[in-house]
Amino acid sequence: MSESRDSKVKLAVVDQSPLYPEGGGQVGETGDVLSSDGSTLLGVVETTSKPAGDFITIRIRPADSDVDGTAFDSIAAGGKIQLRSHASLRHVISAHHTAVHMLNAALRKMFGTTVVQAGSLVTSQRLRFDFTHKAALSDAQVEQLEAAVNGIAQSRLPVQTEVLPLAEAQRRGAISMLNETYSENVRVVKIGDVSMELCGGTHASNSHSVFPFKIVAQSSVAAGTRRIEAVAGETAITWLAGQQQVLGRIARTLKVEPGPGVEDALNALVQRLKDQTKAIDAAMVKRASSPWNEAQELSGLLAVADTTAVSVSFRMVDSSEPSSFANVRAERLANALQPTVVHVVIGSDNSMAVAIPAAPQLQSSTPSAPSTTPLRASALWKSLASVLGGGKGGGSDNLATGRLSAQPTFDELKAKLSQHSQPWSGATSHQARWVIPSK
Repeated sequence: MSESRDSKVKLAVVDQSPLYPEGGGQVGETGDVLSSDGSTLLGVVETTSKPAGDFITIRIRPADSDVDGTAFDSIAAGGKIQLRSHASLRHVISAHHTAVHMLNAALRKMFGTTVVQAGSLVTSQRLRFDFTHKAALSDAQVEQLEAAVNGIAQSRLPVQTEVLPLAEAQRRGAISMLNETYSENVRVVKIGDVSMELCGGTHASNSHSVFPFKIVAQSSVAAGTRRIEAVAGETAITWLAGQQQVLGRIARTLKVEPGPGVEDALNALVQRLKDQTKAIDAAMVKRASSPWNEAQELSGLLAVADTTAVSVSFRMVDSSEPSSFANVRAERLANALQPTVVHVVIGSDNSMAVAIPAAPQLQSSTPSAPSTTPLRASALWKSLASVLGGGKGGGSDNLATGRLSAQPTFDELKAKLSQHSQPWSGATSHQARWVIPSK
């Protein structure tokens, strides 16, 4: 027996227990701790485990009704207690565990024996099943798989368990989990003539407990390994009822009746949004071509460290324009209006965009030996942000966007750039020349 520092949790080793310990993918069972005569609730078992050998460990917390902790404090090493499982939770966990076997059988029937179980998790909320398979399941395959499992469930097949020598179980055709090590004697769980597996844990007594079965998600775990998450039995009924409520709320929002009309209304809404977004984008491109306030423009030659200098234009977006205009302005200038100049556009809410045309015009060499490394928008953005007080951003070789830590005024922009002014040969006398450090 051990206790946590705040005495709110006790870990106890018991010599026997009706609670199933964590194993076989199934979570450890919960239950109640009762006095030796069963008359008093002493605590609640949060989980059960079997860390080594035949030792069973239970994690106990005080019951909600034990306000002063007196009953909980009476649990002591060497004492006798009764353990009682939470029957309702065991029922739904057993249904999910049985569903894992039925799902495995259905997958192997659908795709062949190349499907091998690679892991599982069984809880009262849902089941998770990992298996070897190269591709995601199509919607049609998901429906086929659900129908197969529900068919097994509605066949009302008996679920039987038997302890056999490992060799005998394998001779009978019991399948095992990938990379699992088994003892000399194993527990075999058989569902009619549909499934026979080596497995521990709790299971339903009849396949019908799994009905209905519903797949709620699928994903990739690793290369060649897929994961299915599903619900079964009473949990599935609750889940489906919840989905029906969600559908009803969506239908009311769309002002249609629940049913096929919801999908039609959603598709129409999505199309309207696409059309509106397209119209807004077109308007933004048109506005991005409008005249600039020349007082808010600063041009010159710019190099990062020892790269070859390029013509650059700094512009400030008017405060009345949305911040996304910084990106649109920069990209529009680089791609259409001034395709030989690197454009830096600073928006009204700390946004900054750097656009480099596909073939920027190289202007002259910096004071140090020029590098042949091409100028990239993402690297230039970070270097400029460092000069202007920091920020977070990035992007591609030709367009980078992000936000500065502080919004510079136009005068502050000129002042900070002037700190990096450097003369070099090849530049005309009227051009501003900046060399900023790489970041």
